[in-house]
Amino acid sequence: MRGGRSYRRGTTSRHRSVVRGPWSVALLALLLALPAAAQPVQAPLAHDGTVPVWLTAGPFEQPVVGFGVPADADVIGEATAQPSEGDAEASPWAAGGTVTWRPAAPGHDGFLDFHAAFADVAPGDGPERIAWAKAGYAYTTLVSAEAQDVLLLAGSNSRLAVFLDGDRVHAFDGDRNAVADQDTVRLHLAPGSHRLLVKVGQSHRNEALQFFAPLEWQWGFYARLLRPDGTPADSLPRPSGVEARVDLAGGAPEAVVASSIFFRETPEGLRQRYDLTLTRRDLRPASGE
Repeated sequence: MRGGRSYRRGTTSRHRSVVRGPWSVALLALLLALPAAAQPVQAPLAHDGTVPVWLTAGPFEQPVVGFGVPADADVIGEATAQPSEGDAEASPWAAGGTVTWRPAAPGHDGFLDFHAAFADVAPGDGPERIAWAKAGYAYTTLVSAEAQDVLLLAGSNSRLAVFLDGDRVHAFDGDRNAVADQDTVRLHLAPGSHRLLVKVGQSHRNEALQFFAPLEWQWGFYARLLRPDGTPADSLPRPSGVEARVDLAGGAPEAVVASSIFFRETPEGLRQRYDLTLTRRDLRPASGE
């Protein structure tokens, strides 16, 4: 069943084989050194329509105008963005001056946490650089089996911009706590693949006290796809034939070769067994969920 799935992030699977001679070790080293193409990973929507897999990049500093009012700046080429895992983007604010696109998945509540995705933690005791305004991106490819209209229900902390196939189809310019289904965006999906890019911005105003309640220390968004059939939002079924796809780096798996205590006689002499353990990341539904 597809309903209720959650997805592992950064898990591994291991495979063991026997290396039978020096030539095998040399061949292994050669194979692991070869570059590999990005590997697409495609996953169905969650039972409530939540988009399950994304690539994320950030943080990026954004400009301010006037009396500290955040201004939107395109820092990645939003209209043409189509990243794969490991692609680099210039970000002078980040350590080393660049950030890379990395896989991320929403939590059980459907919230994709940019603080966790970018290892952005609460302020500590030491000096830190403070940005007046910043932004992060999330990207996925929607794959539709048929022509259909869908509703994208989104919520964000704070500013939000949504791009479909390079076109800005929605924007919210303000400060708010993220709540699921705050915004509704009607999208048309032709059969095939569609580039979906989400941008979430924050500013110094995000920590300011509001009149009714303080904004929470959070950064991220909710996003789910539903059918526009006129039924209440909490009971809308998922669109049929829509999945999400990201391109994960096809780099070489981690390999460990260890000698064993086992030997055997062969016509060529005494041979020792070596154990090879290959570790690769996986993005499969978590068992039992």
